[in-house]
Amino acid sequence: MVFGNPKQRTVDYPLQSPPLNWEQRPKISITVTSQATRPITIFTWPTIFHLSLAQSRDNFTCLDLTTESAMRLSTTRGPQRQPFSRTKGHSDEQYFCTLDPGVPVIFSGGLRVASSVAGGLQAGHRYRYGVQEGEQVQWWRWGRKDGVLAPSGQIEDLDDPDGEPIMISAEPVEFEVK
Repeated sequence: MVFGNPKQRTVDYPLQSPPLNWEQRPKISITVTSQATRPITIFTWPTIFHLSLAQSRDNFTCLDLTTESAMRLSTTRGPQRQPFSRTKGHSDEQYFCTLDPGVPVIFSGGLRVASSVAGGLQAGHRYRYGVQEGEQVQWWRWGRKDGVLAPSGQIEDLDDPDGEPIMISAEPVEFEVK
């Protein structure tokens, strides 16, 4: 994924998954490289970069190419929770990530479609896995995470981002289950 100038509000990325077999736990990774001129910090909670949540919502699509049928991936709308905090040391700190210009950042985790979807993936089938159209990073700020977060003990809500949402566009990845 290439994070462009936030004024352009588009993102491209490579979604990667090796050929799968049932002896291994399937993994997914998203590599992000910022092309902005200075560091940018994004809030990942409702985005594809929070892989465990995104894979149980409508953030991704999966098409069984063998049967030409779409797989239903969403299992939840996401947990109900208190407002987010932009404070150092708060449990929400883990959802803030700084992207430095030209430095790749990899988000990775298990490919949940292999086990959490009704019917799951089937051996001998090919699949196309991609990002849902219209995905975007709603909240971002110029600067590094340390400068974006409020000091410990000073509770701060997310408040307004530094600009319009950044659109995420990506080519899907195809893979086969052996």
